[in-house]
Order: sequence, then C-alpha cells, then structure tokens
Amino acid sequence: MSDATRLLEILENVRKVQGEEAYQAAVKQVVREAYKAGGGAKAVILDLFKDKPFLDFAVLEKEALEETRGGVEGGLYSKALMELLSKQLPGLKTQAQFNAFVVSFDAFRGVITEILAQNPENEVLAKKLLDQGFEVLRQATKITEVLEKNPEAATNGVAEDFKRGPMTPLDEYELQRKILSELPGLKSTRDLNDWYTTNRKRLDRVTTPELRDAMIDAIRAHKTCLGKDSN
Repeated sequence: MSDATRLLEILENVRKVQGEEAYQAAVKQVVREAYKAGGGAKAVILDLFKDKPFLDFAVLEKEALEETRGGVEGGLYSKALMELLSKQLPGLKTQAQFNAFVVSFDAFRGVITEILAQNPENEVLAKKLLDQGFEVLRQATKITEVLEKNPEAATNGVAEDFKRGPMTPLDEYELQRKILSELPGLKSTRDLNDWYTTNRKRLDRVTTPELRDAMIDAIRAHKTCLGKDSN
C-alpha cells in the first residue's frame, strides 16, 4: 500500500468518525504540513488534493509559513483550532471531549509527519495512538450524553469534566506540545537538567491536569532513556 493510499484511508476514517467538516479541516492541516515539509512530499500532497474545491492553496501556504515562523506560541495555530472547534465541531461540548480531541488531533498530525518522513514503523505507532484517541473521544461523547440526561449522576470532580464546557486554553495545549517537541534535542541527562531549570517557568504555565501529567510523564520517560543510553 502506498503512502498516499494510507493517508487517504486515515482521512476517510476522520470523515467517518467526526464528519465532513472535520475531514475538510484535517485535509487543510495535511496541506499546511506539506508546505512546511517542502520538496517531493509537498508536490505529492498538492497533486493528491488539487481537485478539492474547499482548499485555497494560497491561504494554506501563507498559514504554513506563519506557523513555521513561530505561530505556535504566537497564537496563529490556536486561532485555527478555535475556528475548528466553534464552527466545525459543534458537538464538542465538554472539557472531557476537548481533552480527547486534542489528543486525537495531535496523534493525527503525528501520523502525517511520519508519512511525509517515509517512516513506516513510527507511522504504525502513531496510527495506534490515533485510534486510541478516537476511542477515548467516542467514550467521552457517550458519557457526556448520559450526564446531559442525568446530571445528578456526576458525583465527583472528574465527572464534572463531562458536564462543563471546554475551559482549557488552546495556547496552553500548544505550549505543552512545543515543550514536548524540544525533548528529542536533549541528548544527555545534563542537557535535560539544564533545560528543565531554564524552562521551569514555561513548564509551570501548563496547569491543566491532563496536559501537565502527560508532559511530566514524557520528561521522566526521556530522562530514563538518557540514563539507559549512558550505561
């Protein structure tokens, strides 16, 4: 199966699970990532989706360039996500659904990255994470529906996430993703310790439990890997 065929299958899965509007948003993000990757990968992706009437390639190229220049912490990508949430995913009603959404969306981008890098082993792992993210979103939506009908069933703080609207700032999610992207560049325990000390204030800005716990776990896992490599 070719990389293009695998990509189309993944996008079709997005369409089946989340609907046409989410599918179009996913395709647009694929094109942005292709512009950032450049070279042959860009040519393949642009040719693959050249007949999609909902794509404005000039706009997507501009957005990709702005993201590359630092849009993550500057807010551009957060604006794109906010538009996706408010206009294209009206069914995303609660914090629990939002948490599952950001995990799924990040996993989706991971799959696209590995396809463009032609790394099939990592692509398989990324697709597993994507499937898990979809399943978490599916379960969160079912629980949300139950609690909409029976709000008295929410008896603890965790359950409140299935009742209240999304509150996690999207910039916080993007900051966490930016922090995690820096870990592979830390090649020794000393580098990691120095990085941690320097960036402590940035780390402390990630306060949402789900995002913070995942970030801390990733830092600990990277430290463990560095320790094994030094033995």
